[in-house]
Amino acid sequence: MEQRFVIGNTSSIAIAQLRGNLVMRPWRERQISVVTEGSLAGLYQEGETVFVTGGEGDVTVWMPNTRPGLNAIVTNVSVKDVEGRAYIEGAGNIEVANVRGGVELMRVEGSLSARDLPSVTEKRGIGGNTSIENVSGVELSAVGGNLVLKRVEIVTTGAVGGNVEAEAVGARLQCAAIGGNCSIERSAQAEISVNNVGGNLQMSGVANMHFCNVGGHLQLEGQFLAGSNTRILVGGSATVTLPERANLHLQAIVSGRISGEALGAVKGGKFLNVTYGDGMAQLRLTVGGSLRLLGNVVPSSSSTGLPFEDFGFGTGMGEFGREMANLGREMGQLGRDVFSSVMGARSMPFPGNMQGERQPRGKSGDAAARAKRRETILRMVAEGRIAPEEANLLLEAIDE
Repeated sequence: MEQRFVIGNTSSIAIAQLRGNLVMRPWRERQISVVTEGSLAGLYQEGETVFVTGGEGDVTVWMPNTRPGLNAIVTNVSVKDVEGRAYIEGAGNIEVANVRGGVELMRVEGSLSARDLPSVTEKRGIGGNTSIENVSGVELSAVGGNLVLKRVEIVTTGAVGGNVEAEAVGARLQCAAIGGNCSIERSAQAEISVNNVGGNLQMSGVANMHFCNVGGHLQLEGQFLAGSNTRILVGGSATVTLPERANLHLQAIVSGRISGEALGAVKGGKFLNVTYGDGMAQLRLTVGGSLRLLGNVVPSSSSTGLPFEDFGFGTGMGEFGREMANLGREMGQLGRDVFSSVMGARSMPFPGNMQGERQPRGKSGDAAARAKRRETILRMVAEGRIAPEEANLLLEAIDE
């Protein structure tokens, strides 16, 4: 059975309590079509919103997506309490919760809120901000705005244009590049792999991280598991808080000052080679600013090298800091590119970052701008900043 609803200048649909699978696809009609294979307890329209409730059997929805143009319409979607699977393509803002079979998304034109799911998979990019809570498996291609993760198990995502906040990651967090700041908390059992952070990186309750480029400052409070090997390059300053029973070998190259509660006198820029306990974990830092070591744990051995001005290290670290700042700007622009390409050429504001800043508007239709953005993406692949697969997704989004 099919039933159609005529909509005006806006379009939204709310689906709840469905016993079956759900498929939602875009079309250019200014109507919402609901096709059911079983019965529905409720199917009605209030204003510009169509409500579907209490369904028995599979449901297929065709929803307006008429971009680009001055009178463009995309459909906002709310899906809750579905026994089966959900597939949603070409929607605007999406809210999904308690879908027992998992959710697959294709091209989210607005923002995404997902919670209480076994899995959520997204392809072709999310234009706005993304919030994911209590989800086991998360796979995202690209996020134009900010990304918030709470109580997730395994997360894989490509480029994120804004900030990333992650809390209580259970097993793994893998992210290629973050244009803004990154904060990771209470993820002691997780393997963290974040290649590039354009802004600041703050980690607490993290035990296993491999390698990261940080354009801004670093705040690190970790457990440093035996056998772990972490290397972080920091354009700004770094603060490391040591656990009470640190079992760590720390090597640092620091352009600025080195200070520590248990290191004695403040030292100038030098090599720092210090061991706590048996040194079973490895931490290597390259810091463009100053390094502070917090904690009263006394090292079992320590040594420092010559001041870096003896061989021009300070100049090199200044160039490193500038290069990392450039990375932040490039990733921020990529985030805006993802947003503008997902939204088409519509004149809509970028959602902004977590500090409430409004980002510049952008259009993906200008050939010269697209060529420049393609060049930036290809250069970042050549330099190893993002993976080829992630570059292909970004290039595909920009060229549409």
